[in-house]
Amino acid sequence: MTLISNEKNLMAPVSKDIENLLTIGAKLKEYQEAYNNGVEKLKEFMEANSIKKFENEDIILTYIEPTYRESFDSKTFRAEHEDLYNEFVKVSPVKPSLRVTMRKK
Repeated sequence: MTLISNEKNLMAPVSKDIENLLTIGAKLKEYQEAYNNGVEKLKEFMEANSIKKFENEDIILTYIEPTYRESFDSKTFRAEHEDLYNEFVKVSPVKPSLRVTMRKK
């Protein structure tokens, strides 16, 4: 398996797929930003007006109050109790994937 290659001919058979990914990725980023901005505006409006829930035939908006989340610090636990950590750690297989990083133009 080739680890790193800048050879253009190697990926030529899928160059159209790469172009499509770039186009879709740019649109996706634009849509995601617009979506996030819209959600933020709605959240601020609902918070300011003490609206907990809005619902119609097209959408349900539910304002979630700020809260606290508990999490387990496995890194510190492992460092301080490695034998116990190893006794309970679960290893699961992970499917192969492709990481796509878009470069700004």
